[in-house]
Amino acid sequence: MIRIWPFGSASGSKTFSVYEPEDNAGLPLERAERLVFVADGFSWRALFFGPLYLAVKREWIGLLMYVVAAVALVHALQTLDTGSQWITWGFILLNVITGFEAASVQRASLVRAGWKELGSVGGGNVEEAERRFFGAWLPTLNAEKPAEAPLFPWASPPTAASMSSHPDAVSRAETLLRRLSSRLTRKSPIGN
Repeated sequence: MIRIWPFGSASGSKTFSVYEPEDNAGLPLERAERLVFVADGFSWRALFFGPLYLAVKREWIGLLMYVVAAVALVHALQTLDTGSQWITWGFILLNVITGFEAASVQRASLVRAGWKELGSVGGGNVEEAERRFFGAWLPTLNAEKPAEAPLFPWASPPTAASMSSHPDAVSRAETLLRRLSSRLTRKSPIGN
């Protein structure tokens, strides 16, 4: 396969950093709903929309840095008595830098707010990354809980009827993870 496009990987896989609030206690599903997946890499939205993107994401410090850099850029180019085309190129460069740094700004904002990084996971898209992450993370939560506390308290104990619809534990866990993934994508507080 010949790769012409310079951004992204040839396989289409992305890396996501996973963050959770510092006081994230409760049942595993409640904890999972509050997790945030931040895509690493270049942000096309930040390139094309620059300050609007930062404002929508509520990245106020990043927006302030953008405004300060824009004012300094315009002032420096006007002091040097350059033409307006150089100011245009300066803003294009500023938006390219914003596109490359958007994920770093979001991660820094989460860390300042007290969120901790749980790790990183790869996937073709956020749903695949969530599936992989929860597949590895949820069993560790089950090991932390006492034996009498069920991992999914809303689920009834397996019966013959439920075992026929889910012949093995893997398919049952996959079904639960798909439900969790769909709920997370609908309720994500911070998304790309």
